[in-house]
Amino acid sequence: MDNYRGSLLIRFYRHVHASCRQLKFATQQMLCEFNELLPFDSRQIICELKEYNIQLKLLILQLNECLFVWLGNEESKLSGLSVCLPSQISPSDQHSATIYSVTGTSRNPFSEYEENLSCKISKRFHCPVFVSISLPYEFASLWNHVNVITQSTLGQKVEYCIFENLSTIVLS
Repeated sequence: MDNYRGSLLIRFYRHVHASCRQLKFATQQMLCEFNELLPFDSRQIICELKEYNIQLKLLILQLNECLFVWLGNEESKLSGLSVCLPSQISPSDQHSATIYSVTGTSRNPFSEYEENLSCKISKRFHCPVFVSISLPYEFASLWNHVNVITQSTLGQKVEYCIFENLSTIVLS
């Protein structure tokens, strides 16, 4: 009788153990499938630029095979949007445009910088890239102005912050 109970317990244990492994495997599969269904991965970063006494917010959305990069501050709203698309014909060719400007007919003062930045990011990741630099207009004059202490511009500092944070992104 004890052998019979022992063998039943062993079979029961093996059955439970196998069921647990199957459940664990099924759960892992469901989590993987769920993660694949997520629309995007997002990151919010604060770029502290002490030499300019400003704090900028950086939002990076990793969408399906493309990136969206937004740069602004506390008061910022979307004020412009530029895009760069890699060419399907030649890997070195790109097509870029400003597709939205809050000012309507006139260009946002950052439109040129948005377009250039979207092309640099697109070239690195070989994917479509949308960039919005939604900063107050007074920042436009600082964008290319060389800081005497750091010997760099606000634009260079911002670009460094963006690329430093993009370096951890892997597109699927």
